[in-house]
Amino acid sequence: MKNVLKLEMEKALKNRMFLLSLIIGIIPAVMSAMYNILNTMQSISSLKEIYDTPSYYIEGFSLMNSWMGGEAYSLGSAIFFYICPLIVALPYGWSYCEEKRRGYRQLVITKCGRRAYVAAKYMAVFCTGGLAIIIPLLLNLLLIALFIPMIRPFPSFIDMYGVTSYDLMSELYFNHPLWYIFSYILLDFIFGGLIACLAFVFSAFVKYKVLSVILPMFVCLCINYLKNFIYPDPPGHLYHELSPLYFLRAVSTVYPASWNIILTEGCILLFVLCVMGVKEAHCEIY
Repeated sequence: MKNVLKLEMEKALKNRMFLLSLIIGIIPAVMSAMYNILNTMQSISSLKEIYDTPSYYIEGFSLMNSWMGGEAYSLGSAIFFYICPLIVALPYGWSYCEEKRRGYRQLVITKCGRRAYVAAKYMAVFCTGGLAIIIPLLLNLLLIALFIPMIRPFPSFIDMYGVTSYDLMSELYFNHPLWYIFSYILLDFIFGGLIACLAFVFSAFVKYKVLSVILPMFVCLCINYLKNFIYPDPPGHLYHELSPLYFLRAVSTVYPASWNIILTEGCILLFVLCVMGVKEAHCEIY
């Protein structure tokens, strides 16, 4: 098990698709960083010209509402979270489909066994999916931190921060902001890995690896579109976000996130992955 896991991790982290996925994710991360840095600097400069004591107003600009996960108005942020299911599936989610087609699966299973192979494949896909989403987020966070200070959020600037008492972990946001950021990064890593493993599940059924990469994004888009039929207009805090495209952000856009929905969707994904993992571990290879 140890040897096959090491082999799968090396294959996952050293292939060109993982690098391509990082590049695709880093581009909107840099776009978001440039936009927020320039916008913040310009806003602070304007405030200094208007007010004699602008420091009070400057406290509304912080790393918390400037990094890509904590803002929802830049083009880079919108692009990144919209294509994140594709970003996480691209590094290694297609590998099982390709290895079946080439006969590599049969070769490895005869040497290490079905269970070890499927478990190692799941772990490698999960890790690369999680890394593909948090590396651009961490890079964006570090770039923003070079220019915009980390100021503890003030409730008086709640309109600028976009986090209210109805939002997920709002107490943590105002009392321990860094823990709030890293909690969301951890949540993004877990869901990024689970969505990537969903590509692994689809690769057990489809013949072409392109489909195995695209289908997880299609599922997320369907969940996002489903809200239009479930929730009435106008939106309000009584309804909670269903789509991973939005609740993976550290700030709510239309509906606030809820642990009940996040854990329910996570458990459903985990259940599907476990069922398919057991099925593939006992399937005939010839």
